[in-house]
Amino acid sequence: MAENKKAGKRDTDLTIWALVIFILAIGDIIAGIGLLSGRVYEFFLTNIKPFFDGLFTHIGVTPAFWPPQELMFIGLGVIALIWGAGLILLGYGIWTVKPWARTLAIIAGFLLLPIGGLGIVVLWYFFRTETKETFSRAT
Repeated sequence: MAENKKAGKRDTDLTIWALVIFILAIGDIIAGIGLLSGRVYEFFLTNIKPFFDGLFTHIGVTPAFWPPQELMFIGLGVIALIWGAGLILLGYGIWTVKPWARTLAIIAGFLLLPIGGLGIVVLWYFFRTETKETFSRAT
């Protein structure tokens, strides 16, 4: 049985979208805290950097950014926290079916395009006519 969709009312699709976005936000914030704590950088120095040092020595080419500095990890942590806060805002907007949430979801979809499928799915869903009507101000 199909669900009746009404403008301004959250349906099952939007509930799932909001929950997925909240889960992504939590994961992103945890990653940002990990990057800022220095534990990721410490792991990188002890486990990953030696492997790449040997690889670069073997092929004889070292990238200009090598080795990455702690400041890069701090910057990535700040970006991850900002993105996580934006995702929480987006999840809240979708959960409460705010008109600005659709616009924010479309912006997030374009930002996610380099990742591939996720950005395309977000854009496809939030550009659908049914989704536009759900987020319209009419009740």
